[in-house]
Order: sequence, then structure tokens, then C-alpha cells
Amino acid sequence: MFLGPPSASTPRHSPRRGSSVRNARVDRPGTASTRTPFESCVRTSCATSTCPRKTPANSGQPNAARGESIPLRTTSPYPDDPTYNRNAASRSEPIKTALVVLDMLNDFVEGTLANPAAKPIIGKIDQLAEAARSRDDWLVVYANDAHKPGDVEFDVFGEHALAGSPGAEVVTELSPADEDIVVPKRFYSAFTETDLDATCRVHNIGRMVVVGQHTNCCCRHTTYDAFLRGIEVAVVSDATCMFEPMTGDRYEDMQDEALSYLSTFYNSEVLAASDLI
Repeated sequence: MFLGPPSASTPRHSPRRGSSVRNARVDRPGTASTRTPFESCVRTSCATSTCPRKTPANSGQPNAARGESIPLRTTSPYPDDPTYNRNAASRSEPIKTALVVLDMLNDFVEGTLANPAAKPIIGKIDQLAEAARSRDDWLVVYANDAHKPGDVEFDVFGEHALAGSPGAEVVTELSPADEDIVVPKRFYSAFTETDLDATCRVHNIGRMVVVGQHTNCCCRHTTYDAFLRGIEVAVVSDATCMFEPMTGDRYEDMQDEALSYLSTFYNSEVLAASDLI
């Protein structure tokens, strides 16, 4: 599921304009999946026949279908800066994966900044969260706007998700479980002035799966900060969404472009929920 930096022999799986990454399913309709929850994918949907994850017989790359582990990067982009070099820590300990649920809040679903694209992804996020909770090597982290009066975001979006208000609560369908971690945030990135970096260190998070809102805003900024810390990121295409475009652009094209940006610049992997469940 998670790969290191691409090489000449390892094709990228970034979305292309005009194609929908949300349709990149592995299992064909009418066939039963033999994968366990969160097993690394072997992409039968790849256009490139030489993809090492599509061809288990490929001997040059690790393949999850053969029970081989896929190595993590061993350094961050800033190896001399201790702020960003957390990825080198605790490699002797088991690496965990965090499912990070961003801003699935009342104000963003049906409140002050209601987004029609948010409701359709609730079911996918709920399935992913339930599967993650069943695994010892995963944890679920909710990163939620919890603003104070006068926060800088209000200059752009207006007042929303004030800490302690009903609008800042997670929608009922996705209420955090007792064992989940909730990280309040006041900025786009879930890392900015929050406990998320410390949470990643304490739980030895080396991989992150990003879902929620919005693909071209909070998902993007959180992915960037994870990338700087050497954390490998996958973004789930059918469990993320963005605001409906105010221009004449098609929503699907803008979503695909936002996902492609994360793949191209932050080395993120773009997956469908079916690749994980």
C-alpha cells in the first residue's frame, strides 16, 4: 500500500486529468475479495502492465501479496533538522498507521459551511474507521477545527466551528470511539500548533491515511506537513471531498487535480477505500 520514493522502474499512480481515481477499484463487481482489511493492494487497475504491485512474480520489488514488507523511507527531506527528522526515530519498534479524519464536522457537512459533497463520503469513512479500530497496528485520529474568536481563517471563510459549539462537533454518524484520538486545530494543517506531531512520536506513526475535508485545503496542508516529517501518506479518493466549484469547472476534474497535486509534490499514494477495506 505504501511505497518509498519512486524510481525509474516504479511507475507512479497519480490521477490524470480526465480520469477518475475514484473508480480505481481492485475487486470487480460480482467477485469476492480475499483481502483482509487494510491489506496492501495489488493494483489490477494499473494501466502499466509492469507495475510491481500488479505482478506478484516481479522479483525486484517487495509485494504485499507475497507477504513481503514494503520499506519506509529512512530519512526526512530535512535530515539535519530535528524538528522534521522524526522518521528516523524508533525504527526498532513496530510502525503504526494513523487514519486521520479531517473536519467531518456539523458546520462543514450541513451547517455554516455546508458542503453537499461531504455526506456521500461519510459511509466510506465510517467503514475505514471501523476496520482501523479492529487492527492493533492502526489508530484513528480526528483532527477537527476548534476555532477561537478572531482566528485568521475567518477572514477567508467567515466564522465557523467555534470551539465548544455544536458546529465544531463531529457529525453523529462518525462520532469518535473512546479509543480514538481527537486533535483540535485552528489552522488548515492538523500539525500546526497541535499535539499531532507528539501523537505521531508517542505511537510511532510512520504511515498516515488521510480522509475527510477538504482535498485542496486541510487535506493538502496536513499531507505536506506529514511529508516533511518523513511520514508516508495515502489519500483516499472516495473518502475525501472539496467544496463545489464556484467556477465553471467540473467537480470531478478539480478533485482529481487536487489528488494529483498531492501525489506529484508530496509523494502521496492515491487509493480508493476498496483498496483498504
